Amino acid sequence: MDSAAHWRIIWTLLLLSNFPRLISSLKLTATIIPYYAILSRPVVLHCNFSLENDSLYALKWYKDGHEFFRFKPSDDPPVTIFPVAGVSVNTNNSDLTSLELDRATLLTRGTYRCEISADAPSFQTVYEEQYMRILALPVTGPSITGTLPWYNLGDNFSATCTVEKTFPSPQLTWFINDIQIDSNLCECMVSQTSEAGKAIDGTTFYTSKSQVKFQLEAHYFRDGSLTAECRAIFPKSNITLQDTIQSNIKAGLGLRHYAADLFSNSPKTQLGRYNVIILTSLSIANKFIPH
Repeated sequence: MDSAAHWRIIWTLLLLSNFPRLISSLKLTATIIPYYAILSRPVVLHCNFSLENDSLYALKWYKDGHEFFRFKPSDDPPVTIFPVAGVSVNTNNSDLTSLELDRATLLTRGTYRCEISADAPSFQTVYEEQYMRILALPVTGPSITGTLPWYNLGDNFSATCTVEKTFPSPQLTWFINDIQIDSNLCECMVSQTSEAGKAIDGTTFYTSKSQVKFQLEAHYFRDGSLTAECRAIFPKSNITLQDTIQSNIKAGLGLRHYAADLFSNSPKTQLGRYNVIILTSLSIANKFIPH
């Protein structure tokens, strides 16, 4: 099926879905222009509308005031694409309510407007617009470095989370055993952002780092293990990247101190059989876990 036939079928279905109507009122029902387009990936713009008793004269898309897409039923072919920097329309994956742009570039950011015009007799025109930004994700990461596989109680735990070459810079958040570290309450975190180069148009890319450091106590461990997770959160998007590492209590003295600390903080009523089971498990672990 050629492109012109594809759009004629879409137009026929739209006419059937809007006939008959009792009230004449052309309106936009939902316009979705993403807050971010991800660099080098496709992005979809949505423009849903209701014709009621009106007839469609034209549907148009603009970027920064420049028209780049037009659907006009009376034209042959009904679709016209106009060249605009940063915009490449994938007509095969588009229809009247959804428009896919191929491979976003830094030039793709801008103000997008969907405009619907009715034919005679109303000649009504409605539109909505919104600014779309570009989000550059890291090639890899975030990545956690600086940790050890085994620790003793009382050791200092130090880890660094790094996210390289992004735009804009993300918010880095730490979780220890699924519990978030509140940077407002804990002075154990240090974060910094530095420039990581510029694009041809002057856009600055950033490298973000966050270091967490604290002294290990028994309550930081769950069943003898500590799981640290770093999340890179990009505000006003649904994108969160993460990296996770796991460290363990060393066998021997480290495990005995861990067990003693646990038991000293446990209610007396919980000792007994529970105490024996855990101590037996720790004795077995001593045989297989390196000191």
